[in-house]
Parts: sequence; structure tokens; C-alpha cells
Amino acid sequence: MKKYIYILYTILSAGVLMGCEGFLDERPNKSRLIPDTLDDLYALLDNEEELNRIPALGIIGSDDMVTNDIGYNNYYSASAINGYIWNAEIFEGSPSVDWNVPYRAIFIANVVLEKLEEFENRNKYDIEELSDLRGMALFFRAHHHFQLAQIFADTYRPQTAGSTLGIPYRNNTSISANEKRSPLNLVYQGMMDDLQKARNLLPEWQPIKTRPSQKATEVLLARIYMTMQEYEKAEEYADLVLATSAFQLMDYSQINPTVNYPFAPYNAEVIWHSRQVNHEFNVANPTTFVHPEIWKSYTEHDLRKKLYYLERPDGYNFRGSYTGSLWFFGGIALDEAYFIAAEAKYRNGKTEEAIELMNKILTTRFEEGTYRFMERNLEDVLGWILSEKRKSLVFRGTNWVDLRRLNLDPVQARILTRTVNGVTYRLQPSSNRYTYPIPLEEMNLNPLEQNNRD
Repeated sequence: MKKYIYILYTILSAGVLMGCEGFLDERPNKSRLIPDTLDDLYALLDNEEELNRIPALGIIGSDDMVTNDIGYNNYYSASAINGYIWNAEIFEGSPSVDWNVPYRAIFIANVVLEKLEEFENRNKYDIEELSDLRGMALFFRAHHHFQLAQIFADTYRPQTAGSTLGIPYRNNTSISANEKRSPLNLVYQGMMDDLQKARNLLPEWQPIKTRPSQKATEVLLARIYMTMQEYEKAEEYADLVLATSAFQLMDYSQINPTVNYPFAPYNAEVIWHSRQVNHEFNVANPTTFVHPEIWKSYTEHDLRKKLYYLERPDGYNFRGSYTGSLWFFGGIALDEAYFIAAEAKYRNGKTEEAIELMNKILTTRFEEGTYRFMERNLEDVLGWILSEKRKSLVFRGTNWVDLRRLNLDPVQARILTRTVNGVTYRLQPSSNRYTYPIPLEEMNLNPLEQNNRD
């Protein structure tokens, strides 16, 4: 235990976990880390405060939430004040936890991967444990690069990804003060390479759900392929997850709606547990409301209304997180795999299979005997799938990822609108403000090319 504490302390003192400096400057110093056993490496990867958190700017930028003037006027951070109204400037020189946390996690993953190379050359360690650690580190590295790309890089377009700036892609611990941004296609290729390797190394599921598994890797692959509009691959990997018996859909009619947080942490649907970083708008804030459009779309016997929300005089607060607490879930769950598979199947011409999957999951979300099964003659199957996904995965951050992707389709694109203190703000589908600026503290230390948000 003392060694574990010291390892974490040395990372902290190296500047990796501090927000006062830009991550890509030469502050993390791997020579100050002393992981010299497999237990040490597990300790690094089991630090869920660093490895199991994701950015939350997609929540305030999307149309999952709204606030009122009281709520907005009580925001205190630049990222919340500017992010809610989609200002060109977001951070105003302040550090960004949404940038720093993922890069810290990537650094830790790279420390583990490089140390594993040393261990493998010693020929005295258990092969299964080495494989498990390598798979976990590769997953974390890919996952956090993906999260960063959804916030700080442009939307993936197959035709232009090779000429579009991505993010600094880190696959080692040698950090340069002159780090460059990799092309977006290479960032995605790096993620995919890591995940394919991780999938072959990890067990199908993990008893400790903060640790990634093969099935978590397959959902993430499906999510990324969906983002890349490669629907056949998205279907393939989502189907692999649906075929397992390791996870089950919950029957929402069996969940107690009278408790503060109805869903248990690490419940039967959770494949990999993570939560979002803290902001004033996303930690059980009484003035953060679900968008009225989403609330009105739930029908009379839909249990999501009862289990997800707490009624307030001015709206409905979200309480349905799969963390089982006030923290917003940011992990991977079985319900997402259903929605990915359904959309991919529809786009691949398998409408009946898509509807069958949707009926299967939605039956578990309604009062017993009240769900009306949809059939093939539904007028807008894709719109129905996307709407139900939005209603089910609300406040998980997936809506932001979907907005960026769906805005490329004029039929599915939508204009976001907010009114604050009497002023109306709009975010157009084609707006470059779907890509956040790289924080100024990073730009001062590392002269990266900035994102255009004019």
C-alpha cells in the first residue's frame, strides 16, 4: 500500500495530475515513477479517479440539458458560462479539466505499457496477467484519445479525415514541448489499432467493472465505427456484445422509483464503469433540467420518466445515472450496444432486425403489458431509433457525439437554441463551434494550431 501511495504521489508531484500547467509540456517524468511489480501496474490502472473519468463539455454543449436564468447566473467557471451559450472563447485562459484528465490517463497508460515491455523481457511474470494489463492500458489509451477527439477535433468525415487536424496523439511517455496535432485519420487509426490488440488480450468480462473487458472494447469499437459512418463494422461489433450472456437488460418495472438514485452502481447493464468530470452544471445541480423536448417525448407508461427524473417547479432534474449517485455516468453499458446495433442494421438494410432489437429493449422500459410493439410500416424507423437512443442515454455525453455525426445529414441535423437573460443563442449544424478550442495554457506551452471558432 505504501508503494502504491508513493507511485500516485510521484505522478502528482511530476505535474501529471495538476491543472495549473499544460499537459504536453515536459512535466511528467517517468523516471520518478517506481512501478516495479505487476501489482504496482494494476494499482496505476485501478486508479478510477484518473482512468475512469471522461470530459463533460458535451453535456453543456448539447440539447440534453437546459438551465434557467438563475442557474446560468450562478455559473462560476468560464467553461460553463461560455459553453452554455456556445461562445467562440470558452476557457479564458483557465485550465480545462476536460483536456487535462484524458491526457493524464493516456500518460499513465503509456507508463504501464512501457514498463510491461521491461517485464516481458524478464521471463518471470504470469503471461495472463501481462496480457490483462496490456489490454487494459491499450483500452484506456484508445478510449481517452476518442473522448478528446469528440471535444477538441473536428467531426470525422471519411473524405477529408486525412487532411483534418486531430489532436496530439500520444503513444509513448516522451513528451515534447513542440508536440504537434496528428491528422484525424491517424488518430482514429491509432485508437482502432489499440482496441483490436486489447480485444485479443482482455477477458470477455471483468468482475471489477472499473476494469475494461473484451466486451467493453467491442462496444467502443462499435461506437467509433458509427462515428466514422462505417455501419457494417459498427453492426458487427455491437452484435458480438449482444450475443454474450455476461450482461442483461434490466426490467425497469422492477426498479424502485422512490429512492433518490434508482439505479444501482455496476448494475447488470454496466459493461465498464466510468463517470464524467465535475462541473457546476452536471453534479446534481437543481437548475440543470432535461430539455423539455426530451421530456415531452416520453409517453404515458414509459418508466424512464419516473426513474430518470425528479420534478422541480421549473423543470425536471436528472437522477437516473448508472453510477447510482449524483455523478453522471460516462461508461459503457449494454443499452448503448442495442441502439448502435439497431441503427447500424437499419442503415445496412436490415429494417426488420433493427425493429426487433428496438422492441426488445423498449419492452423493458415500459410498464408491464403497456408497450406497443412497432412494426415494419413505421414511417420513420431511423428517426424513431435515434429518438429512443437520445431518451435512454440522456446525460451520458453520447448525444454530443451523435449530434456531430448526424449534423452531416441534412435530414437528421438540428439547430440548437437557448435563451439566456433575454438573449437567444443558436448553434447551427454546420457551426465550427462543435469543436472546442484547445486551452490557452496548452497553447502557451506548446504552439499547437488552434481550432477556428469564428
